[in-house]
Amino acid sequence: SRDVGWLALPHLDHAIRTAAVVQADVPAFYEPLTYYAAFVDRAVGVSRETHRKIAALCGVPESRSVRIPYGVNRLPETRLAERQRLSHDSRPLEIAYIGRLVQCQKRVLDLVPIVRELAGRSLPFAMHLIGSGEDAARLREALASAGVGQHVRWWGWLPPEDVSLCLKQFDALVLPSDFEGLPLVLLEAMAHGVVPVATRIASGNTELVRDGENGFLADVGDSSAFADRLEQLHRDPALLTRLRHAAWSTSADYS
Repeated sequence: SRDVGWLALPHLDHAIRTAAVVQADVPAFYEPLTYYAAFVDRAVGVSRETHRKIAALCGVPESRSVRIPYGVNRLPETRLAERQRLSHDSRPLEIAYIGRLVQCQKRVLDLVPIVRELAGRSLPFAMHLIGSGEDAARLREALASAGVGQHVRWWGWLPPEDVSLCLKQFDALVLPSDFEGLPLVLLEAMAHGVVPVATRIASGNTELVRDGENGFLADVGDSSAFADRLEQLHRDPALLTRLRHAAWSTSADYS
């Protein structure tokens, strides 16, 4: 083993076919790949940005790197049409956050000012939280302290088939992360005709979401911008319908 300061890494045998997958745009994935670059037969980036950085940062030649995005099952077009007919301004906007309830990377505490902003605008909505994590209790306390707990429904962890059923009822997905790879939840939501409202970050989100065309992008930590975009979706049913279909159409490239 060789100690490189942050982890003792064993040497690899060149006779063993080896692949490495960069799943997130963060040094924790690039640093070990840099060390192992000479041994790796194929380095896989799940997004265009992670694929680019495999060569730019890790010293893996392009001949030994490849981009392989995730794939998702799409809602049939007939079911999407049924969803479109349900889009109108007389019902609450159904918003979801799905994923790990952690502040590191996912920034779940940013959901508090988003919910508070929407509540302050007298917007009829519900925020659905699906997932679990170490900051769940902290988030629950913060929402209660902000006086907006009545707008939130806690689902806890759900198996994938139940998440798919839930996605058929939601209008928008919020993803306030400060880094990603290629967020599978974002792909799954778009494949179900759910409009993404996500952060403008280099990897993943900006590859999938074209601002104003198939969803919305906002700067990390900009809760007012998130609330603005969500309010737009509620006030303008035609916009919601158009973005639903565009999001679903985008997912065809990841089927």
